[in-house]
Amino acid sequence: MYKTEHFKKVAMSFFIIVTFVNIAMGILGLCFERDMRFGYEAFFVPLIYGFLSIIPMIMTYSKKELTIRQLIFRKILHLLLLEALLTYFAFLNKAMAVDLLISFMISVFVISILVHMILWFLDNRKAKELNLELEEYQKNRIVEK
Repeated sequence: MYKTEHFKKVAMSFFIIVTFVNIAMGILGLCFERDMRFGYEAFFVPLIYGFLSIIPMIMTYSKKELTIRQLIFRKILHLLLLEALLTYFAFLNKAMAVDLLISFMISVFVISILVHMILWFLDNRKAKELNLELEEYQKNRIVEK
């Protein structure tokens, strides 16, 4: 994957992650800390989590095509690093009860899976479009000859 393509994927991941972090924060907040009120600085928290979430994506960049085994290994390592990094950051900000910590870690896992599914869907759709364009181009080339 070229650097620009990887950068685009990282940027898309960032915005998808920020959206899902907002949703997860709302759900977890309603479940565990319904009466809590916060100031404007809370608007930056999803952005920080989004930024922290893309740091482990550096590992997934490769100049050469990866084998399935290498890709799976990198994805699992990415998920473990992501869980560790975000849990550490969340714990730094505030000591959490065990049930909130477990819910937070499950949220990180679910968001990670959703981001990968959305990116796969977008990549799959783009591949289908490119294949259709290629077929059309090939048909036009045959007609021209």
